[in-house]
Amino acid sequence: MSVLDEIRRYASGYGFEEPWTSERGYRLFYNENLFMEKEYYEKLLEGVDAEALRTYSDPDDLELRAMLGKFFGLDAENIFPGSGVDYVISVLLNLALLLGKGVVLAEPTYGMYREKAEARLLRVRRVLLRKEDFALPVMDICFVAGDGDFVIACSPNNPTGNRFREDAMLEIAERVKGLVVVDETYVEYSGGSLIRRVSEYPNLVVLRSFSKAWGLAGLRFGFAAASEDVVRALKKISEPYGVSALKRAVVLRALSLYSYVERSVEETRSVRNYMFNRMADIEGVQPYPSDANFILFRVGDSAAVKEGLAREGFLVRDVSDKPLLEDCLRVTVPPRPIAEEFLDALEKVSSIAERRDL
Repeated sequence: MSVLDEIRRYASGYGFEEPWTSERGYRLFYNENLFMEKEYYEKLLEGVDAEALRTYSDPDDLELRAMLGKFFGLDAENIFPGSGVDYVISVLLNLALLLGKGVVLAEPTYGMYREKAEARLLRVRRVLLRKEDFALPVMDICFVAGDGDFVIACSPNNPTGNRFREDAMLEIAERVKGLVVVDETYVEYSGGSLIRRVSEYPNLVVLRSFSKAWGLAGLRFGFAAASEDVVRALKKISEPYGVSALKRAVVLRALSLYSYVERSVEETRSVRNYMFNRMADIEGVQPYPSDANFILFRVGDSAAVKEGLAREGFLVRDVSDKPLLEDCLRVTVPPRPIAEEFLDALEKVSSIAERRDL
């Protein structure tokens, strides 16, 4: 078999495709921040020096790491920045590969962990969340992690929306020999970050994103907070100049505009609570409590409800293929007027789906 044949076999079946890319409507499947004011983005661009794009930036990102460290209560040496949390996850998985370690996932969870781990031919072991409340089964995870496998968990978890108990995550970090990676992409919506605990737990890695609460999904920026040893290892196996001058300028400016983030988070929480209460009153709809900017809900027929919502102009994520989530959909929390329209559409569509089942 030629090298090209091997490459074709390796790449077969791969294709990253988002749902509804050709459909029109409110796209409530990306979990973007739909509450951020236009003024925020205008002010962000005031911090951009166009001439900085002419030259190479600092390959060590010292200023950026120092400012992030100051904002989040860490030293610069504890910060590893990158082009989005997905990029940082990829570097962590490369480290697992180099060390000959596998990966333990608490599922259902963000699908990119498994997809990128399997693309590297890493051994992936699954531990199911507790069925009744999606809680972490701490002892099961510790048992499966074995001799140094990396544990990855998302808190608040995507797509279930619940935040894992802090003591549960830290107990895992105490018990296992490998890295414990906690993806806090949605943590601004819940509070209770573990980011400052990385100084106490040398095997704890906390991921933070600017794509959700910070409203910068199109920028692609995130970072890992970890011990100095872990950060040095990640830097060693990643390319220099990993953060462009444009990203650096926008992120530094965003740190000074955090009041906009806080306001949008408060608005999101308010509408999230309103949506949850109304969804709970719709016959045939079971919403799950959420600590994120989305709500997971179960219906009688997820395919029919998803298609019905699309006809009404609302595009949601179908997560019914994940374990424990049969007939479940996920919807991003939008501003109140859109939320009201969505809820009216959900009530109408669910009613039609229920009658069809009779």
